Amino acid sequence: MSPLEQLLIITYTLVSTFIIYVQNKLRDLTRGKVQVWSIVWKKREDECAPVREVNFICKFRTHLSLDCVLEPQYVPVAYNPSKVILLQVPNDVYDTGRYPFFYHALFAEAKTKVVAPLGEFLELIDNQPWPDLSLILLWSTGRCGSTLLANLFTSFDNCCTVSEPDDVFEAYACKPHISEAEFEKLLRVALKYHVIQVKKRFPNVKCVVVKTRSMAYWYLTKFPVELRDRSTHIFMYRDALPTFKSFDRAFGNLGRKVDSVVGKVVKLDKKIEVNIRPLEDVLGCIEKFRERIEIARNLRRRSNEMLVRVAFGGLPYDYLLHTHLVQNGIFGDRLFAVKYERLIADPVLMFEKIASRVKSFEFVINDHVRERLLELSNIDSQKNSKFSKNVLAVSGKKDSGKSEQMFLEMMSACQLDEEGKNGYIFPETV
Repeated sequence: MSPLEQLLIITYTLVSTFIIYVQNKLRDLTRGKVQVWSIVWKKREDECAPVREVNFICKFRTHLSLDCVLEPQYVPVAYNPSKVILLQVPNDVYDTGRYPFFYHALFAEAKTKVVAPLGEFLELIDNQPWPDLSLILLWSTGRCGSTLLANLFTSFDNCCTVSEPDDVFEAYACKPHISEAEFEKLLRVALKYHVIQVKKRFPNVKCVVVKTRSMAYWYLTKFPVELRDRSTHIFMYRDALPTFKSFDRAFGNLGRKVDSVVGKVVKLDKKIEVNIRPLEDVLGCIEKFRERIEIARNLRRRSNEMLVRVAFGGLPYDYLLHTHLVQNGIFGDRLFAVKYERLIADPVLMFEKIASRVKSFEFVINDHVRERLLELSNIDSQKNSKFSKNVLAVSGKKDSGKSEQMFLEMMSACQLDEEGKNGYIFPETV
């Protein structure tokens, strides 16, 4: 990123933050109403950055009844201790062919910002019935084929994917400021609202895939009992060291430093904590993991690059989480793992095995469908190859060996050395 681009980001973020601060002071939230704001300008740090309220400079338009958030064109962006930020997006933001990730679609298609009171919003959504459909929660380490698997699911009629919604990351930041009961309700509502809005937009949908990344606290806090018999939980992963090297080579030189001027202005340190602390806090509450998580947390914080710091924690923490869930029989046969190397070796055969384990939804697979699945897999492979070449050409980073050493220290701190000798093949892998 050039100095001029950095200056533009700093300037925009500071101006937008100040404008939102003034607007919040001038306009209080009204009971039973939402504020509607026209978006007059939008900008974010880069295309991989999450969508946040500060990305939009808006002009107040009107108030509407709170019930309007049940209309299908509204989707959530962030939860704050006092309010919910939503965007009005009339176009299809669930088209993974056009927008691989949900946050890409939200930023590109947003027309209007809507602000609702947190407490009333949670109560409204919590009182809605759960839609009658099957739910697949697909969580994963990075660069492991989860987007491919989600696209294979979505290629079937009556199946839709919400690919990496960011609002639940923001939700975790609310935890210190609201009661435990309200926080648990927020987590439940965050998932429920996405499912409701998909069903409203596409009434014929019978299966929703939520590609959640590492939303650990959905699994170990209060997963909705209403969905237990209709849910399938898939953990995707790949060989650990190649995954980390892929992250480091592709993004290590591109990610801003936490203590850089841009990093401080856009609050990178806060973003890292919101992304990785849920896993650390949840695993740290498990007696057998408490000591190793504290050691691992200190190791993670040594690194100054945002992406590397997240990857340091995300990989071994996800492994620990999956192993704990399997060993304790949480979700039973509704939870299983998929290994990247096995999926890409024979994507059609592997998908048939995976689909046969999905609860409450039948994927009918014939020769025509197999051809389609193979075509999608080839397209995904070509896109990944092109992406890797382009990113690596820009970053120009060579492996110094330092990142591998730090990564192995992290795996050792999490006491995953034995699993490493086995190639990191985890329990219940298809």
